Amino acid sequence: MQNKEYIETIAMYLRLSKDDINKEESESITNQRKIIKKYIEEHFIYKQCLEYVDDGYTGTNFDRPAFKEMIKDIENKNIKLVITKNLARFARDYIDSGEYIERIFPNNRVRFIAIMDNVDNFEESVSNEFMPIKGVFNEVHCRDTSKAVKKSKRKKMHEGFYACTTPPYGYKKSETVEGKLEIDDEAAVIVRMIFQMKASGKTQSEITEYLNMSNIKTPIDYLNVKGLEKVKNKNIWRRSTVNRILSNKTYLGHTIRGGTQSISYKGKNRLYIRREDRIITYNTHEPVVPQELFDRVHTSKYGAHMSVSNINVILKDLVYCDNCGAKMIIKKVREKYIIYCPKNAESKELCSNSTKMYYHKIENEALKKIVDYYNSHININVFKDKLLKKYIQNKVDGLEKYKKQLQKQLASVNFKISQIYNERLSEEIDNEQYKKVYTELTNERRQIDNDLTAVDEKIFGYTHKEERSIEKNKQEIYKIIDKIAEKKYSRDDIIKLIRRIRIDNNKIIFDYNFSNY
Repeated sequence: MQNKEYIETIAMYLRLSKDDINKEESESITNQRKIIKKYIEEHFIYKQCLEYVDDGYTGTNFDRPAFKEMIKDIENKNIKLVITKNLARFARDYIDSGEYIERIFPNNRVRFIAIMDNVDNFEESVSNEFMPIKGVFNEVHCRDTSKAVKKSKRKKMHEGFYACTTPPYGYKKSETVEGKLEIDDEAAVIVRMIFQMKASGKTQSEITEYLNMSNIKTPIDYLNVKGLEKVKNKNIWRRSTVNRILSNKTYLGHTIRGGTQSISYKGKNRLYIRREDRIITYNTHEPVVPQELFDRVHTSKYGAHMSVSNINVILKDLVYCDNCGAKMIIKKVREKYIIYCPKNAESKELCSNSTKMYYHKIENEALKKIVDYYNSHININVFKDKLLKKYIQNKVDGLEKYKKQLQKQLASVNFKISQIYNERLSEEIDNEQYKKVYTELTNERRQIDNDLTAVDEKIFGYTHKEERSIEKNKQEIYKIIDKIAEKKYSRDDIIKLIRRIRIDNNKIIFDYNFSNY
């Protein structure tokens, strides 16, 4: 019998995704646990064996609670060995899993074993060399599964099947026909009232105020009574809520789906789809409001409401409400720009700051304050010892961020090279295609390597500034002050000197960069 190795603390990692639940027992948590425990008893003597289980979580990303807890324990030096049944149980993303197995774990002196794949990152073996190839197959499996699920969902969308967890306010899910909406009489009365008030000339703000004063339950509050949702400030009607109700064609009896689309099967980020590109199935359920009333709301002079303009101004995204902390809205009204708190516009219950000011008044005062502040507070020592240190650090941080992007691109190119190699081995492509793609990828890799070298040189240059360079940057800041005084400034000039502007009750408060000096 072989000698057993002593390991102080072993981590067993087990994972089962929702897609695996209906598969054979071999993928179950119970079976994974059995295989790992048997392996541990045959090969190791240990002081402590910890178990981390993610039941019902995908392997395409690492947003899993038990996995995060295990990594935290590894960073705290509490784990020496991680064991999984196979690589697919650990992760199905080749690039990210390789980052953990080949860099993060070794850097923390943690050994990783995938039993069924014969992978051990502390030993040199043929199985370790084939780990990237197995990662490719795991990714292909996830991609194909994602495509099949997406195809099935879109088919149901075109059939008018309503699959969302929460029905629109005014409807409830049918208890007899799956995927069908039925009118909720209690809530539908409120929906009709909102449409009728709008058609009679009431503004969204007036409708919102009436609903709040009448203590009518909001959609979220109403659904919470039904046991569906729990949300902060659920008992306050907002203007945006009324807008969503008035623009929702579901109330005409149509099912509208496909409002968002996932960017990649590996992540949770989604893109919003334009209204005209969404899937609409007509006459799938009973309408709450008639077409005539819906059209009257949207074609009358009362139905149209001014949207916030995409205004390009110097102080855009720098002005905040000092009462609630929300970023203030800048809107063009009759050739003038007005600035106000969006939460107060939603409902006075959310924010009491009803201040409305002309934007240019704020900009003019901001510019005067900036010049006065920096002329009276900044001296040469501040620039040398603190201001320029921060200036240089910002430059380095930006380059470090770009460097990480390049490193990720490099990993992606290496993955593609591995993938095209596997396709050549399996004769999915001929030798001529392989050489062409391989040449393109290696050229791209060479360019990324050159870019990484250039970035490293720039970082070195910024972190080894000489006195002459410091004096040059000091003069650059003084030039910005002069440009502001002469009204020849740009937005980039402003954001180097001012952090944010806060407004409340017609008072303007400026937060400057480096104001603690």
